[in-house]
Amino acid sequence: MGSYRKEIQTKLLKYGSLKEIVRKWGVLTIIYFAISNFLDVMSKRFYRLRGTDYGLLETLFHPRGIDRWSRYAYVVNEIKKLETMNKILEVGSGGGGVTSFISQDYEIFLVDVQKDVFQGLKIAHSRMVHSIVGDGCRLPFRDKAFDVVISVDTVEHIPKLIRNNFYNELKRVCKKKVVLTCPMQSNDGIFQGKNYDMAFQYLYERNYGVKEPNTAQHIAAGHPTLEEIKREFSDPEIHGYQKL
Repeated sequence: MGSYRKEIQTKLLKYGSLKEIVRKWGVLTIIYFAISNFLDVMSKRFYRLRGTDYGLLETLFHPRGIDRWSRYAYVVNEIKKLETMNKILEVGSGGGGVTSFISQDYEIFLVDVQKDVFQGLKIAHSRMVHSIVGDGCRLPFRDKAFDVVISVDTVEHIPKLIRNNFYNELKRVCKKKVVLTCPMQSNDGIFQGKNYDMAFQYLYERNYGVKEPNTAQHIAAGHPTLEEIKREFSDPEIHGYQKL
């Protein structure tokens, strides 16, 4: 609990003294912040994803994170299909990435272009987790360095003109399996990620007067397509799922 207390203090002090924080945000906001961070730390230490159903344990450990949980549920189940595995790489991980959902018996490497997403990570995770600031189009690893390489909702943020470099790097450093998730479009209309993003962005802008930044990135970069994935990966398994 000492490390948890230290982590909370570090995060709060970024906003000024305790008196300034109370004056600006109020006591209830501080309590909410503390509880949210406590649940996040506890989930990283004690929760391990067991399936794709959002049940009692998920309600306890991920009460606010159902969207994030749904992103990783299918990815972790794909990883578990491998009988032997030691090293996992996640590209575009954000903060803790897959570490909240999978056993830390594995050595996990997290890569992201934004340095600040890794603040406080070493407090919450074991020596088996390594955070690296880097570009997914130029990964600083040798060929076939990892048993599994995953990327969760990242590729749609990479412009189409350089996306081939991203795919090639994932394949280069992977020994056994690459797992990707992304909103995708297909010519046959089965996948309609672009259509839904366009509709969502229209409604968001109409209601709030500004564009939703993540969705704007998807649209500007150009959505991945089924045809693109089949071209870049040899005989890929394609699965569609709808977020909760």
